[in-house]
Amino acid sequence: MKRCNLEMNGFGPDGGQILADCIKQNGALEEFNISANRLNTPNAFAIAQALLANDSLQVLKVIFILYFLLKHQ
Repeated sequence: MKRCNLEMNGFGPDGGQILADCIKQNGALEEFNISANRLNTPNAFAIAQALLANDSLQVLKVIFILYFLLKHQ
């Protein structure tokens, strides 16, 4: 799979680590959209760490996650 769109799927904090693991382990993924999910700050850091291990991902869409993080701290 080269593209995965999980926008507005209702992922919350529990799903954030799973998303990070997907980014880290998938060597073919080029575009990943996780916009408008309810991820928290630890999830954001886990995703950032996963990006360091992924050489194939070219586009990561995370629209509205930052807004949610700032609003709910």
